[in-house]
Amino acid sequence: MKKKERYFGNPNTFAIRYIPGYITKDKNHYYAYCHLVLNGQIIGDKTESCFLSSWLSSFERLRDQAKNNFDSIKHPAFKNRSDREIFELIYKANQLPERYRKRYEHLPVLDNKVWVNCAISIDETTDAFLIAWVEAAGNVKFLWKGICPPCPPERNGKFFSIVVPREFVIESMENCVRTIRLEMKDYPVVEAKLNKSQTEFWDLIDTEVKLLPEVDQRKISFVFCTLVKDDLDDLGLEALQLVERLAVGRVPLRIRESYQKKLRKNLPSNGGAHPYSVLLWALESNSASYPAWYATGIAGSNVVDVRKGSYKQLITLVKKIIRKRQAMDKKKQSVP
Repeated sequence: MKKKERYFGNPNTFAIRYIPGYITKDKNHYYAYCHLVLNGQIIGDKTESCFLSSWLSSFERLRDQAKNNFDSIKHPAFKNRSDREIFELIYKANQLPERYRKRYEHLPVLDNKVWVNCAISIDETTDAFLIAWVEAAGNVKFLWKGICPPCPPERNGKFFSIVVPREFVIESMENCVRTIRLEMKDYPVVEAKLNKSQTEFWDLIDTEVKLLPEVDQRKISFVFCTLVKDDLDDLGLEALQLVERLAVGRVPLRIRESYQKKLRKNLPSNGGAHPYSVLLWALESNSASYPAWYATGIAGSNVVDVRKGSYKQLITLVKKIIRKRQAMDKKKQSVP
């Protein structure tokens, strides 16, 4: 029986389109169909399922930002600017100078934190779009444009915006999260539909890497970063040394954030895969939103995205570190 799609919110303004998914039989992973809907437009390919734990983690972070850190999407530079200028200000904060658009050269270059707080990226479902949100007289203003398929050709490259009441956005997001977390426990079990190695990799991350001490999780991240070493410039190599230091001890948060800021400023504006993405996740702070084990898994996925390794290769590297930790623990236990 085909499951009926539901919308949390108003699909004519802001909503989340949801179709219950499934659990993979072999690895017990959850998948569903979850898409943002802005001004009647479904963001992404509506036939594409998402890896639910990843989608929920990103979506709940956005919900918490709207609820508890709403001022983070405000900036004095947005005042008296057109929607298109605000959008350019946000993405200009994460571009190289040679990518600045001449049409908007009159706009200042804001701190990269503006892009971090205002740009929206959830998972693969949003990859074909540039999306942002800002505060607008206490409401939420969404700004977006498609940059490649599956964005429909007639909308690709075109700019859109809409203002939605903040409380309505929060309520819609909370209703969506509450429903998914309630229903996912009863998803039907099916055979795995994704690449077997990819599923095995995430199973390893979710079950074994998750239980390792943070120092070992950082060691895995460092090994992943070494796979992109040949494609790193001087800044990237400096960041790689920082990741290596994290794998053996602590590094002051201010230093890590400083390098993350530099790396983000040099990421390509089209949002495509880049070796810097591996470094950024390896430098991510251990938090409730992004635990070190999860950031490690995302770093590995980015290695595959930039074609510097396969999931099979990553699995071998991870298992090697796990075996080393197990041998160390066994040795400690045998000492009287």
